[in-house]
Amino acid sequence: MGAVSDLFSIGRSALNAYSTALATTSHNVANAATPGFSRQRVDFATQTPTGVLGNGVQAAQVRRINDTYLQSRLTDDGAAASRHGTARDLLIRADKMLSDPLSGLAAPLQTFNAAVQGLMADPASLSARRVVLAEAQGMADRFAQLDAGFAQIDREIDGRMASTVSVANGLIDDIAKLNQRIAQSTGGLNGLPPGDLLDQRDEAVRQLAEQIGVTTLVQDSGAVSVFLEDGQALVLDGQARHLNLVATTATGRYRLTLDAPGGAVPVGRPAGGAMAGLFDARAQAVDAPRAAMAGLASEIAGAFNAAQAAGQNLDGNPGTPLFSDPPLRLAIDDPRQLAPAGPPPAGVADNSAWDSAARYSGAALSARAAEVVGQLGLSAQQADARASAASSLAEQALTARESVSGVNLDEEAANLLRYQQSYQAAAQMIATADTVFQTLLSAVRR
Repeated sequence: MGAVSDLFSIGRSALNAYSTALATTSHNVANAATPGFSRQRVDFATQTPTGVLGNGVQAAQVRRINDTYLQSRLTDDGAAASRHGTARDLLIRADKMLSDPLSGLAAPLQTFNAAVQGLMADPASLSARRVVLAEAQGMADRFAQLDAGFAQIDREIDGRMASTVSVANGLIDDIAKLNQRIAQSTGGLNGLPPGDLLDQRDEAVRQLAEQIGVTTLVQDSGAVSVFLEDGQALVLDGQARHLNLVATTATGRYRLTLDAPGGAVPVGRPAGGAMAGLFDARAQAVDAPRAAMAGLASEIAGAFNAAQAAGQNLDGNPGTPLFSDPPLRLAIDDPRQLAPAGPPPAGVADNSAWDSAARYSGAALSARAAEVVGQLGLSAQQADARASAASSLAEQALTARESVSGVNLDEEAANLLRYQQSYQAAAQMIATADTVFQTLLSAVRR
């Protein structure tokens, strides 16, 4: 009877083990497209023998195939790609706005210079004077239009920052909850935590890093602590701490703070994720070009206001400022008030007072405008190169991670067939044991 019992026991152990293997393989196939999923593998081991003969097989553990180094690399490279991609998109948009041949900066400067040169050729002409005022107004309008465009990008950055903080806080809560669930669920096969929960936590950390760069530390308890790159804790000792955006009274812009037991504390400028990209974009796609354009507007106003001050208008009176600044606006609306003529006894046909300004409005102004536009274009070009490189590294990191942890459907299909055959063989063992047992009962009854 002992041999028959052993046969039943061994067959039953094989059925259980290969049933676990089939379920695990099916789980892999089902999650082949799940982001962050790590394939799982059943490790088989012989059961402790009770004598000379073996005692069957057991599924010793369901192991999660994961490389922590590759996962960390994927998280870090993803944060960098998110930062540079976010900055690149906004910089390219700002560059196109400023450099557009029709709606950008260059066109109104060129038409204004043409009008100035026309007036220099015929200083007494009311028609030429009207053209100068019209083109000066058009140039001032274009400066205002472009500044409004940069202001719109600035407001969009504020909105994106708020959205980024909201998404980040949700992920911070998710990580803290997953830490608790993992601690509560640990104790399965061989005391290992459930692989699916570990995958979900790794994926949440990866997504959080895409929002705002973070570092992590695995505690002895298995919980993951999450920190900002300046060392401030987001998830620590089971507690989740939220980020906040607070408007500054000086500029009206937001600054980043973090909840803390003693009250909100300021957070340094992030070095990774979309939030860092938004700070980069604000500095390079908004602040820098707006400052450059303000400087250019002041130069234009200064050159022509000085020319006006040195001349006399058609009525023989001293000239008044052509522009007010900042912002750049047309300060006169009467063409007779233009004062290209030098001081008496120069006549109205004289243009000597505007000689310096007229030279400035040509090649010099064109060069300065090209410098303003070119600096933003260079920043956009550099941002595009950084984003492309970071995206390539992130793709390589994902490929490396998937080569270890990803699901290979061909391999899983082969495993399904192999485990199915093993399961059927184990079932045959049970059937054989039952036949032997029935034969034994028949012999005993005789």
